[in-house]
Amino acid sequence: DTDGDGLSDFDEFTKVGTDPTKQDSDNNGIVDGSEDYDQDQLDNFSEMKYGTNCLLMDTDCDAFLDGEEVISYQTNPVDY
Repeated sequence: DTDGDGLSDFDEFTKVGTDPTKQDSDNNGIVDGSEDYDQDQLDNFSEMKYGTNCLLMDTDCDAFLDGEEVISYQTNPVDY
């Protein structure tokens, strides 16, 4: 994690699409690990932790947001 934003350089480069040398790739005041690009209630750091896709609101296509599954229902967001 070269930039100290909570995401590994590999994840930033291959999964999130952010700059592994900048904590805040889009310069909006929120570090990349704390961004929620797909607005599914999981930040990018949590998306990597749970194995979800940070660009899809519902990784397993079961009609529940990834964040809903983790926070509200305690179900697996990658298992339909």
